[in-house]
Amino acid sequence: MIKDIYFQESRSSNHLIIKKYISISIITGIILLSSLVSNAFSKNLTLQWNQDDNADYYVVYWGTNSGVYTMNSDNIDVQETEYTATGLSDSGTYYFTVKAFNSCGNSSDFSDEIVCTEADGTVTKDEGDHTDSVSEDDVINISLTPELQAEISSSTVQTRWQISLSPDFSTIELDIVKANDLSFLKVPRLILNGGTTYYWRVSIDNTKGETTGWTTIKSFSTIVVVAVDDDGNGIPDAQEIDSSTDIDSNGVADLEQDDIKCVRNINNSQIIGVKKGLNVNDIELAEFIDHRDIDDTTGMPDEIPSGLIGFKIIVDNPGDNAQVIVYFSEPAADNAGWYKYDSINGWINYTSNVFFSSDRMSVTIDLIDGGLGDADGTANGVIVDPGGLGIMSTTENGVLSAASDEGGCFIITSDNFMDSVSGNTMNVFVLRLIVCLSVLLISRHFYRVEN
Repeated sequence: MIKDIYFQESRSSNHLIIKKYISISIITGIILLSSLVSNAFSKNLTLQWNQDDNADYYVVYWGTNSGVYTMNSDNIDVQETEYTATGLSDSGTYYFTVKAFNSCGNSSDFSDEIVCTEADGTVTKDEGDHTDSVSEDDVINISLTPELQAEISSSTVQTRWQISLSPDFSTIELDIVKANDLSFLKVPRLILNGGTTYYWRVSIDNTKGETTGWTTIKSFSTIVVVAVDDDGNGIPDAQEIDSSTDIDSNGVADLEQDDIKCVRNINNSQIIGVKKGLNVNDIELAEFIDHRDIDDTTGMPDEIPSGLIGFKIIVDNPGDNAQVIVYFSEPAADNAGWYKYDSINGWINYTSNVFFSSDRMSVTIDLIDGGLGDADGTANGVIVDPGGLGIMSTTENGVLSAASDEGGCFIITSDNFMDSVSGNTMNVFVLRLIVCLSVLLISRHFYRVEN
């Protein structure tokens, strides 16, 4: 969430210090300071920030146009809390920002820009440009997961939200109906692209069954994202696999296949691959998502052993049913299911819509463009789907899903019998059934002998 900006100025004869909060997603509490220092030949700008233990390194970006950063620093060690940009022109304006990264390549949003006008030696911040909360028109430089806000009355029972690339809404990027938390919508991850203008509107239903019609169309523009995917293959560079990886075991290195994208997960300990299935034309991107960065814990699995993988796929035709196959570098636990998360629907147990392979090294996921499993809610030829393996230690739908290594107990209902007794669980079930029948037959034998 973009923080409110706080200024603390300290003036002297040759510099100005400005204290402010950075916008962050993987870390919190960083404070960015800037000081301008000049000399006879060129001017330098030094950025300073407080250390944060959750970050692994920082990168400073700058350019001569707002939101367009053509230069950047090398990775700055987490122990370092200062960077000086040197050799700046004696005239003109520079725009500076900073991002924090963790070891998996996940990054914060850009900080609010510091605008340095070299000619008069001033450093300013463009008020109102960086915000996650969008309620006005023509808001610029916002994050890729903004919160849209609308004014509603106490009689409102439902709201519908649409986002489009066109002011006439001829194409729809997101179409969501909400019956709860009616006055706002947090746009899910992977829906929006950087450096893009979007248009949005809301319709409101009240207790009388009346619909107000669409509100006035408003627009916002997202921040320009500095690429961390230098090879343009749709995978963050920090999550790239090595050239020998063949996670689908087909004898061809995954990097040489155009139907699969693989990423490294938490601390590079595992690899997860997403492969085209039914009616999938292209996998536009895939990225590891650290579940520890998600504040919403309602319905979150007790264990998420591999983190989440988010992907955006293009289907053959709008509204298509589709399948993708997700491969693991280690077999999924017998009691693991598949869970999805997005900022609108929260955590969802999606296990009933997937099929695990017999060796638990892959899972096939059923999706519908605009429906089942698609976070954007509209049949637009694009499916956005973040999810991952999850283990619940409590009983769900009649199944006690966290049995001990020694065997444990399980409860199975008729509705989920075939889904539940698969793989090793089926073997244990059959063995127990045989034992029970044997005991019953022996008991009946002795009963007849005694009588």
